[in-house]
Order: sequence, then structure tokens, then C-alpha cells
Amino acid sequence: MEVTGCRADDGGAVFDIVIQGWVMVHLRIGPDGPRMDPPMPRHLEQRVRAAVARWVWRHPSRVPEPVRPATLH
Repeated sequence: MEVTGCRADDGGAVFDIVIQGWVMVHLRIGPDGPRMDPPMPRHLEQRVRAAVARWVWRHPSRVPEPVRPATLH
């Protein structure tokens, strides 16, 4: 699982994630909370969220300000 990028979207952010080298999914984090696109089974969504959390920690400057964790300012 690899986070390949992040972009601003409607007051939040969209993270692009590649699973097993060929499946592209998106985790949208915004005012309404996180949402997977397409929807995934809960255990897979948890793995995606963990991968995004690690990526955010390593690349804080690439995360749009509205969703950047306060601890990374």
C-alpha cells in the first residue's frame, strides 16, 4: 500500500492510495469527516487510514492546511 499524493478539495484533502500496485483508492478528509472512494471493507479502510497517517507524518508540508494535524504546525 502506497500513498502517492495529496491535493486540496472542498475545504479538505484527497489522498491517493495505490493498493497492491494496481488498485487506486482515495481517502477524502473534509468537514464531514473521512470517506473512502470507492467504499472498502472496514479492515482495509483501517489499513488505508494508517498508511495515510504515516505519510502525513513524513510529508507534513504536502498536506493542505485545513487538514494538517495541529501537532505538525
